[in-house]
Amino acid sequence: MDNMSDILELPVHYQNEELVFGMEMINWGYTHRFKIIVNGLECFFEPDEEGVYRAVSEDYLKHASQDTELLKVIGETLGELMR
Repeated sequence: MDNMSDILELPVHYQNEELVFGMEMINWGYTHRFKIIVNGLECFFEPDEEGVYRAVSEDYLKHASQDTELLKVIGETLGELMR
């Protein structure tokens, strides 16, 4: 994808651990989204109308034994960084 920027690191504090995820910011229409690899799968986060970042990747949400609390913490961390 030619509209991606460099891969950045997103440190997330979760269950008394400091996890670091690689992320890319993607221009998406009039807004943006972040591509983050979570548990080996691509997961996309984008802000909703209130500016809260939420996971929107159907593939990830369908096929992974994902930890929804981890996704919530990632979204909150993105929100803090973007303020």
